[in-house]
Order: sequence, then structure tokens, then C-alpha cells
Amino acid sequence: MPVRLTIGLLAAIFLFHLAGCANSRPTVLLTGAAGDGKTNDTGALQAALDRCAAAGGGEVIVPAGNYSVGSVQLKSNTTLKLDETRH
Repeated sequence: MPVRLTIGLLAAIFLFHLAGCANSRPTVLLTGAAGDGKTNDTGALQAALDRCAAAGGGEVIVPAGNYSVGSVQLKSNTTLKLDETRH
């Protein structure tokens, strides 16, 4: 019985580690955007979203600021995170 418990515990640790690796997705920080509320930042945001999508998806972090943005396209497996602090 102790052997089964040990094997089960090792299997659970392996699966937990494997799940953690599968969730490690790229993070892209929005750069090149003014964030001043006056400059059109649509191109910079779309470029960051496209870089993230090209890497297979992940998270695009938008630092705190006032962004003037038009329509953008989010692709599969991409998350947009609006941060509270400037980087």
C-alpha cells in the first residue's frame, strides 16, 4: 500500500508540474505607446497583440495611462491585462 501512495503522489506532482508548464505563456508589455490620452496608440497596441498571437498566445500587459485607441483585434489565446502601475 505505501508503494501505491508514493507512486500516486509522484504522479500527482508530475501532472501538477506539467500543467504549470502548459500555462506558462508569453507576456508582452505594451511599448511604443504614449498613454497621454492625446496620441493615437492603436498601432502600438495592435502590434503588441500581434506579437503575442505570433508567439502562440499569452498576455499583453498595458501599463497605467490614458490611451487613445480605436478598434483592435484580439486573436486566440490572448489576454489583455490593464495594469494599475506604470512600468
